[in-house]
Amino acid sequence: MNINNRTLLFVVELCVSLVGTSCSSERNHAIPVPSLPQTPISTQITTPVIKPTPEADWQNHWLRHIPCRAPCFEGITPGLTTASDAVNVLNASDVAINVKARSIPGEKNGAVTWSWASPSYSLYYNDALYLTDDEIITQIRPDLGTFKLGDIIKSYGQPTHVSARASFSSPLDREPDYTKGPDYMLAFTWANDGFQVDIAARMAFKPVLTDSLSLNRIVFFDPSHPPTYVQYEDSKPWHGMTSFDDYCVDKWEGRACSDRGLK
Repeated sequence: MNINNRTLLFVVELCVSLVGTSCSSERNHAIPVPSLPQTPISTQITTPVIKPTPEADWQNHWLRHIPCRAPCFEGITPGLTTASDAVNVLNASDVAINVKARSIPGEKNGAVTWSWASPSYSLYYNDALYLTDDEIITQIRPDLGTFKLGDIIKSYGQPTHVSARASFSSPLDREPDYTKGPDYMLAFTWANDGFQVDIAARMAFKPVLTDSLSLNRIVFFDPSHPPTYVQYEDSKPWHGMTSFDDYCVDKWEGRACSDRGLK
């Protein structure tokens, strides 16, 4: 074989190798993890993507304490379960698919991510965060749709804290514009059970506290080490299904919302 033929054969073999590598990379592409840069990962575990459709009402298992009571979720307990164990638990679950554990070399944070086997929830993003030094799960953030406040209270009792805040628009380097209506934020925390439920988006209307109030974001956490955004100093102890203003605090000045004439 002359030099030209050997060169041509090498180029063909190199192209075949690159194509195979590209396909393999695409098949194993991980679900993006917010706040984690897209750099090489130290751990990545993938499960089969095909599972039977879960039983009806599976997303309400946590309200029925199946398979465990909060802060445990789907067999994963913040403060106790490791990332590796969480992957194994989700692998064995009837409801989770595409389970991946991701961590960045040299970074202190990692995440276990997964999708739901239910077709109607397949695009929902879910993760369980952990610290890479001990791989202990610190919080779980599943996307399970909406829940009624009354159903949560029926299952776990009354919340311990309510965070109700009014946030006025505030251009950079300026005082908040109190001439315009505020946005409202509302969250309920069960501190002893280790979870918080809120409304994911800011609201232009003032929410009404009733059993039928819809909440659509939940985070489970270790009750002894709540996340920084579960800020009890900005919350008020629960004292019944009263008004929003009863719990509301002006986010910018810390005063009662009623002092700003928000009623």
